[in-house]
Amino acid sequence: MRNGACMKILLLGGKGFVGSAMTKLYPHNFVIADKNNIPPIDLTGDISGVFTRDIDVVIHLADINPHSKCAISMDACDFYSNNVLSTLNVIKCLKQFKIKHIIYLSTSHVYGCGLDFGESSPLNPPNYYVDTKICCENIIRDYCKDSNTVYQILRVSSVSGALNDKFRTKSICAEDHLIANLIKNNINGGNTVVYNPGIIRDYIHIKDLCKCINACAVSDKSGVYNVGSGVATSVRILTSTIQKQMGYINTIYRNSQVKMLLNTISNNLFLATFDVSLDYTLDDIIKDTISFYQK
Repeated sequence: MRNGACMKILLLGGKGFVGSAMTKLYPHNFVIADKNNIPPIDLTGDISGVFTRDIDVVIHLADINPHSKCAISMDACDFYSNNVLSTLNVIKCLKQFKIKHIIYLSTSHVYGCGLDFGESSPLNPPNYYVDTKICCENIIRDYCKDSNTVYQILRVSSVSGALNDKFRTKSICAEDHLIANLIKNNINGGNTVVYNPGIIRDYIHIKDLCKCINACAVSDKSGVYNVGSGVATSVRILTSTIQKQMGYINTIYRNSQVKMLLNTISNNLFLATFDVSLDYTLDDIIKDTISFYQK
C-alpha cells in the first residue's frame, strides 16, 4: 500500500469524463496526456515524451468508442489500429521507463448479454469495439505477469451522474447517456424515445468509480475486477425514479429489437479485495444529474 498523497499519476485520456472527475476529486500529482492537450497527444504515435521514470502509476482511460464523434466513419480496422496500437505503445513505455503499475478501464460489455456476470464468466463481445478492449486486456495482463508489474483491469459498468452543479466544462455528464438524455430532454420540455423498455443496466456513480480507481492506485493487488453498483436497473425503474424527483417524465416507448438488452455485473470480488464501499445510489445519480442540467 502506497501513500496516495505523494503519487505521480499519468492519466492517459485524462480530459474525458472519468479523467476530469479524477483530477477534481483527488490531490495527486497528475500528468495528463490527451488528444485535447495543446499540442494534442496521439497515443498511436511516439508517446515517450509524456513518460518519466518517476511516474508511480499509469491510468489508461484512452480509447475510441462507437459513441465518439470521430467514430462515425470508422470501421473495425480503425478501432483496432487506434485502441490496440495505443495500448501497445503504452506497454512499450512502461518497459522503457521501468514503470511498475498500470490501471486499465475496460468494459462490462466483454461478457455480452446477461445478468450478474462474475469475473470468471465467459466472454461474449457484441462488437469489434469490445473486441479491442479484450485485446488490450490480454496485452496488459501478459506483459505485467512477465515483468512483475502491478495491474488492475477494471471491467466497468455504465458510468453515470455528475460531480456537482459547478463543474460545467468538460464531460462531467456523458451526453450520449440514457439518464442524461432523459433528464436533459425533460428540462428542455422535449421527449425521449426509448426503443426497448426491457433494457437493464448496472449504473455506477462517477464518484464511486473514481473512488475505486483511487483504491487501485494505492494498492499492489493485481487482477481483473468488475466495477459497478451490482444493482440491476431497468428503464422503467429509471423513468420512475426521475419522475419522483422531477414530478414529471416525457418518455415515449417503442418496442423494437435492440442489441445488448441486459448487462449487469457482480462487484463482490472488487469490494472484498480492496476493502471499499460504494457511497451513491441511483437516487444520488439522478439527483446530481438533475442539478447539473438545471444549473
